[in-house]
Amino acid sequence: MTNFSIDRRIRKIPDHLRKIVLNNGFLLFLVFILAFFLRTYKLYSDYLFEGNDAPFFILFAMGLTKSENIIVFLTQILNYQWGIMQPLFLLVNITILNLFKIKFTEYSLTFGTALLGSVGVFLIYKLTSLFRKRAALIASLFVALFTLHVGMSRNVIGSDHVAADLMMVLIISLFYVYCINGKYPWLISILLSAYTLSTGTFLGIYPLIIFIAIVANIKNFRFDGRGFIRVFLNYRVIALPILTLIFLITTYGLSSYLGVKGIGYIGHIFNRASEPGFYLFQLLSYFSANTGKIFAIYLLFGFLYGLKKLLRLEKESIFTVWALIYLLPFAFLVSPEVTVVRGYLGRGTLPLIILASIMTVDLHDYLNSVMRKLYSRMITTCIILLVMSSALANTVNVVFQTDNDTDKFYGSMSINTGTKTAGYFIREIRETRIEPEIIFTDLGIEAMRYYAGNSVIGEKNAAAQEKVNFFRLNKERIDYVIISAKNIPYFQEALNGFYESAQIYSKEKHILSIYSKNKQDSEKLETEKVDRLFDDKYGNLYSIRLNIFGQLLDDPKYEVMINKAKSIPIIGYAFKDAWQTW
Repeated sequence: MTNFSIDRRIRKIPDHLRKIVLNNGFLLFLVFILAFFLRTYKLYSDYLFEGNDAPFFILFAMGLTKSENIIVFLTQILNYQWGIMQPLFLLVNITILNLFKIKFTEYSLTFGTALLGSVGVFLIYKLTSLFRKRAALIASLFVALFTLHVGMSRNVIGSDHVAADLMMVLIISLFYVYCINGKYPWLISILLSAYTLSTGTFLGIYPLIIFIAIVANIKNFRFDGRGFIRVFLNYRVIALPILTLIFLITTYGLSSYLGVKGIGYIGHIFNRASEPGFYLFQLLSYFSANTGKIFAIYLLFGFLYGLKKLLRLEKESIFTVWALIYLLPFAFLVSPEVTVVRGYLGRGTLPLIILASIMTVDLHDYLNSVMRKLYSRMITTCIILLVMSSALANTVNVVFQTDNDTDKFYGSMSINTGTKTAGYFIREIRETRIEPEIIFTDLGIEAMRYYAGNSVIGEKNAAAQEKVNFFRLNKERIDYVIISAKNIPYFQEALNGFYESAQIYSKEKHILSIYSKNKQDSEKLETEKVDRLFDDKYGNLYSIRLNIFGQLLDDPKYEVMINKAKSIPIIGYAFKDAWQTW
């Protein structure tokens, strides 16, 4: 009776409206709107480029386009030439901004990432529909809500983390199209090469595509059966990727010749995977915290479903192998202490989302065969709503949380860093203007060192004491010091000759102190008040990091670096040119 009543109500809806509401394209558009909203909501409100890689990205963009006059800490451009960072999509982003004469701000640089992440729902839909069309909408919905994907889409570094994921989706889907009708080999080759050279990518894409070709050849899933060699080893597919691999190998060889460890993409990977162990439980805890417990359980069931498909070597097993390739290293080879695991989990989670969505459709079909369709629909709908609610709640809690004492998640608005207030104080409240200004700050610097030859050419806070030592060497040239409250005890002795000019508070919590060579009474500044003054004068989309934050780079070590690098003339000139540019 209930089923009849529901059907009767549906029939009362005008045909054209019913077709629109039940149309997959319309529903997919709504999913895109949801994804776009989550990735752009208050994107500009309190987000500054803090952390490790994000400052590198923005400084690289500024240096490449010469759009700002700024003294750059550690000359990241030198490090870039060694091949650790290849911010492909950042380059695309800043090219577009330059083309339309759009100023670099947190908002403008991050909006492109948010848009790219939102478009991902269409690509996931397309890829899933190649295997199970009815599961495609479910998969795209869960990707739209997926905490890690939302967070990485709200951060400038996500331009390449998220874009790399989407690039992989494109490669796989286009590879299928190529297997089916023999088209687009050069496009696949270009995409695979671009992915290889993108920031932070993992070369597991190669064994994954080999597995796809093998499965296609063995099972002949709607393919023309041309065989593994003709499908995968076609020169039009592998020509460019081989050249990119030669570049990576050559970079590693040259850096090894100069006595460098961990420089170059391959060396970077080898250094990361230098602590084999059993990290599975730590991986699961990260996984649960960054997806939501119910969503995590749902994805684990999807993984078990994928293992079943793998044992039978069915076409869905491709997603199982994809997940294993991208997640197993973090379970056994890469300690969570070595890298930010949650920044990479998304790559292995996307195929799990697709597997779980296909599993849901298969479960619905099974329930249809053993009970009334109404009941099977209710059960399936409840499962989807439960998982969707878990994913959304976790995203709201993790990405959009505002607790001042919690760690900052990628793209979240978790803590006011005080940099706007510091910038306003130095610009407007200071007693004298010293030109040119050199500002030393410990903000946004994490553990990393840069080498050329056997010489350290730059440090990123391997320890607080190293920052202090770096400050001591250059303190005579420094005009202002901005130190986070937690590091003030380390700097107390070194700050002799500097006087505290201001203490910055956020929600009654001391977060920064400003020191200068001018003796004056220290002021207490509250970010809630001063930030508004900054916004009124400079615009709420403009970061002080783009305008006044300069950090030190002159050091005799750079001359040593250049001399050692001249053992290979091309590299020597590259370093020299980059040094003169900065």
